[in-house]
Amino acid sequence: MRHSSHLATRKDAHTPPKPRKRLPLRKILVALAAAFLYTAVMGSGENMESFPLTTETMAFFATSGYPLRTYILHGKTTIDKDQWGDTTIHLNKYTVETVPDEIVQGIKFRHLNIRHPSEFRPWLHQPVRRVLEKLLRVLGSVQIDSLAVIGLDMSLSEPTQTSPTQDTNSLANAPKPTSSPTNPKTQDTANKPPRLLKLYSNHIYLKEMNGSSIQWLLARIDASECVLSLTIDRAYKIRNLLFLDVFNPKTLLKLCIWGTANLVSIDCALLKEQKVVDVLGLRGLKKRLYASPETLQAISSKHWAWIHVSPDLWRDIIAERRSQSFDVDYLTIPIDHGYSLDVIYEVGHQMKVSVKKLELRLGPKYYNTRTARSIKGLLLWAGVCFADTEEVEISGLWFLAMPTSTKHQYVYVEPWLPKLKRLHCSPTNGLYLYLYSGKSTLWIVPEAYQEWAWGNLNNQMVRASQEFICPILESTHPGLFLASPNTSPNPTCLVCGQSVNDFNEMGPQTRPKYLGIVCKAGHMACHPCLNKLSLEKHSAKELLHCPECNDEIVDTGINGVIRMSLAGPPIYQLFRLDNEFLTYHEPPINMGHVNVHRNNQPK
Repeated sequence: MRHSSHLATRKDAHTPPKPRKRLPLRKILVALAAAFLYTAVMGSGENMESFPLTTETMAFFATSGYPLRTYILHGKTTIDKDQWGDTTIHLNKYTVETVPDEIVQGIKFRHLNIRHPSEFRPWLHQPVRRVLEKLLRVLGSVQIDSLAVIGLDMSLSEPTQTSPTQDTNSLANAPKPTSSPTNPKTQDTANKPPRLLKLYSNHIYLKEMNGSSIQWLLARIDASECVLSLTIDRAYKIRNLLFLDVFNPKTLLKLCIWGTANLVSIDCALLKEQKVVDVLGLRGLKKRLYASPETLQAISSKHWAWIHVSPDLWRDIIAERRSQSFDVDYLTIPIDHGYSLDVIYEVGHQMKVSVKKLELRLGPKYYNTRTARSIKGLLLWAGVCFADTEEVEISGLWFLAMPTSTKHQYVYVEPWLPKLKRLHCSPTNGLYLYLYSGKSTLWIVPEAYQEWAWGNLNNQMVRASQEFICPILESTHPGLFLASPNTSPNPTCLVCGQSVNDFNEMGPQTRPKYLGIVCKAGHMACHPCLNKLSLEKHSAKELLHCPECNDEIVDTGINGVIRMSLAGPPIYQLFRLDNEFLTYHEPPINMGHVNVHRNNQPK
């Protein structure tokens, strides 16, 4: 028995195991897909399965006419975690009793608008302050890309207690504040209201609110972990910005105050302590703005991405400047409501402010002042006040004087504004103005190159520049790439090495349409090579220079172009040339050879 048992054991040991039953690959993939889908659905509904609260939460938002997005999970309605539409809460449709004590948490709003009717409604069952207070508490901790509160003016629907901001509003009637009003931060900390709403947001937009309402709201929002922007719009009743001292953002990127006609003081801790990082915008103001020296010095001692201020306030900022580190990427100065540029001339500019882009917005009232200047005068003023300016935009030019003549459709600013590359002017007396640079490439069709090189077009080029280009400095003349006795009639391209004769021997479909003269020395590059080199420098964020002599090559969009005329001989013209596609778009006014109405490609 043992023997047979032993044999049986050995036999079993050598018997191969039976193969396991394998599931078909299709079933495995289906199971994995189902598991993935279940995980995705459960993930999107994270913290959304508080089913006892779902119905109450949905009913709350539906009361304002903005039902939340939902989906069905396990046969039950679940609130979508991401609410990517606009959601609005109308405060006048609720009472303290109808605002739930708790709602589903974890909802992310793209745009959440909290609105209150601006007019007094006697049938409101509860003061709006109590309704909003409960709403903030119920929201708890919430993520909102953009939070807007509109029309909240508590003084219209209920009596409000005297606040530090209200006490200081009367000081705005004085000619100029002589001392700082009471700061809300100096109040007893025991009286500070609790931060009811923990906010995670990129932007807060407050519209049609008074100062006390804004202060009440910001004091109850905890923005300590937010990197955001704040916009206050059409807050006609505010006279100062001290109510902002209760605001506690981690970083305030932008502070924009629009349409506050009665604002007279911008003093606040956010500006004094340089907590506003990138943008300061003050627009739609009708009164002289004042600020303490501390505030002005704080503004004028840092870098700004954009500043939008009146001429008077800009003058005060410059007057208090104490630092070399003050520079602005984009400066906008509106000139209207009795403002003029003369107030800025009054300030000595021992240190020019570095401004990359300057925008002047001329309002209708500007033209009625005796200080109204021509475009030439505005550009002269810009050269006095600013350095490193690469772009100037002047809007509202309908009645502004032309530089000197209606024929002067091109403006030459060198060397007064040596870095200027773009000039944007709205139509002036039906004309458009363009910036001409003496460093712009001169484009020549290959078959006309030798005519230019022999100097046969020099006189024509000089006459055209005198007739159509206006220098803002009388002592300067537009730079032109004129041929000299040393100009070679058959140079080679700086990049590919092919000569003018080589290009002329090519067929019309294969040779480059233009050869570019890139510097006063007459160095030449064909258009394909120069365009490629320009794109490489642009990608590397480097300036474009002549590869041979290192002169800078500037593209203002306006170029001198020499091409063959319909009659045969080559002619010189000024075009708004598209260097990428070699098509030109000429200004709309016919001025002889300079403007020929055709939109086809140059021949």
